[in-house]
Amino acid sequence: MNRALAFAVPVALLASCFVSANEDNWWDQSDAATCKFYKRCYTYAFYYDYDDVPDCIDEALDYRDDNEEIYEYFEDECDFDEEKAKSCLSLLGSTCKTAAEDDDYFEDCDEVWDCD
Repeated sequence: MNRALAFAVPVALLASCFVSANEDNWWDQSDAATCKFYKRCYTYAFYYDYDDVPDCIDEALDYRDDNEEIYEYFEDECDFDEEKAKSCLSLLGSTCKTAAEDDDYFEDCDEVWDCD
């Protein structure tokens, strides 16, 4: 499985009951959530690509640094939907369902940033 796949799902994994997400911490939370989802749901592929979750998160940070203009676009030009972000984090933390199984399941993750 390609490392980029770990970051293809707009993401982040908090399995707690009190999921907190806001525009200031979204990228960090989505990176952590995606890495944990990838480890839990695609364990073999995860360990092929990474040593552990912090290694995965470090690579996500490197990706962000290398593609800063993309992240700045979202932050500058789009509206952040806190409810969609919380829903996305909850979904990532509670299932191994994939878009292939249900293409609407992670719809909230795709709608965290409204760029209309």
